[in-house]
Amino acid sequence: MHFKSRYLIGAALTAAAVAFSIYLDLIGPTEKPDPLVVNFSGGTTLSTGEREKLVVFANDHLTEERLQFNIIGHTGERGDTGANVALSKQRADLIATELKSAGVAADRILSVEGVGSADPLPVDPALSDSALQRSMARVVITPLVKK
Repeated sequence: MHFKSRYLIGAALTAAAVAFSIYLDLIGPTEKPDPLVVNFSGGTTLSTGEREKLVVFANDHLTEERLQFNIIGHTGERGDTGANVALSKQRADLIATELKSAGVAADRILSVEGVGSADPLPVDPALSDSALQRSMARVVITPLVKK
């Protein structure tokens, strides 16, 4: 009986230490989640199903207080560079607003920027030029673990 009580006391102390560490925010996620790519059908209109995908992403990470997010908007390579940078920033702002609406605290969003076509996707020879340009209309949300 004495032997079992030592194990029970040890387990209780371990559970208390873990709970206290979580309370003090000493323990957090050990792995950074993969970035999420949100696609647009044009302008600032999300492609079909993208809003739902974004809400699921936000819900999956609501309780991970140590996760913060960088949001970067992109465009295709066609058109005026300045207009593309402005459009990509509008896309990033829209996604930041959507994340906040889904419950992500504003202070967890580290940056919201638009880079236009400065960070193009690799060319896929199987895609037509217009399909490639459409795939570049995206926002990338990169989760980071706060130290």
